[in-house]
Amino acid sequence: MDAPVNLSPPQRARTPEPRENEYRRSIGRPLKRLSSSATIQREAEMEAFLTFEGRPISPSRELDKDTLLDRDRSLSVSPKAIIIDTSSATSPPKSPQTRFSSRPKVALEQYEVFRAIDKKDLDLLGEFRDRAFHFLLERQVGGQTPMVYAMQRGLPYQEVVLFLVGAISQWINRLNDSDFSRPETVKLLKLARANLKFAIDEGLSKLRTGLIASFLQTLVMCEGDRWIRDQITTLSYALRAGAAGKPVEVAGAAVGRFCTTSLKNADLIADVEDYMANATSDLLMMTAWSMALADIEEGNAIPLYYFARDDRVYNAFVEKLDEHSDAIRAMPNPRLRRQLEALRTKLQGRRLSARLKVERLKDVLEAKGM
Repeated sequence: MDAPVNLSPPQRARTPEPRENEYRRSIGRPLKRLSSSATIQREAEMEAFLTFEGRPISPSRELDKDTLLDRDRSLSVSPKAIIIDTSSATSPPKSPQTRFSSRPKVALEQYEVFRAIDKKDLDLLGEFRDRAFHFLLERQVGGQTPMVYAMQRGLPYQEVVLFLVGAISQWINRLNDSDFSRPETVKLLKLARANLKFAIDEGLSKLRTGLIASFLQTLVMCEGDRWIRDQITTLSYALRAGAAGKPVEVAGAAVGRFCTTSLKNADLIADVEDYMANATSDLLMMTAWSMALADIEEGNAIPLYYFARDDRVYNAFVEKLDEHSDAIRAMPNPRLRRQLEALRTKLQGRRLSARLKVERLKDVLEAKGM
């Protein structure tokens, strides 16, 4: 028997409607990738959050004694990393947000500082730095200051100590000259000085001296620009008196007054002695140049924020001597000319330590007949 014949018309494939075609195309099409510029921007922002100058921010990594200070100064509103930003506004600027945090904006409590130290929680300590700085300076009831508490926890907590030192220096860098007369600022500066002196004593008592130079540097910063100006004024009288004024001794004593009484027993701490010698020579150069400006019409002072920062003052000093060499040769004060030349020649070079340079300078500036 033959198979039945299908008499129905052939079935035609249904043609989708235009809107349906568009829908199908949109489903089948892969998602559009971000543009290259957007990708670069996103990755750059994430990289900036996770690293600082190419170095991951990790609580387990021990930093050298200057790294964290440099990190916090770079986050400061001012690009001038020492003493005071005298070019900023009348009131100190608000702290920048240095880390993203999901922590709600609730009131901070002092006990959380010590809990954060125990956990090495730099994010939380950063919140205290930005929102409740005074808690980083105040003692526990019947206990230690946060900095000394972290030091007592041992070497694994050295980065926390450096963070706390950096928080103080960053806060100081944001102050203007007018801020130093405000009662609340005076109180915080007093607390900061006490913290640093306690930290120096703690480091000396435990023979852990690697951070003491950093403590001293920040301690000098607590005094502000006015302290440097006062020392320059005092030291100018000693330089005018020549050898009888003992200018090197006067400058060294001025720096030494920032040290605690315990530091007198720290003669064998090389980095402390080098820091103090560097600060001593900086005061002498800044003073001598300020005296020379009386006979130099177009000269400028050495910036105060260069003080006690490696060889910044020396480099600026030599540059100014070269720039105004003709005016210096024409100065009517021969003693000052000899003093300027001695400062240049006896403090140059990198082979000698700062201490040996100051000793050589003393042999000249305090020699009979100078």
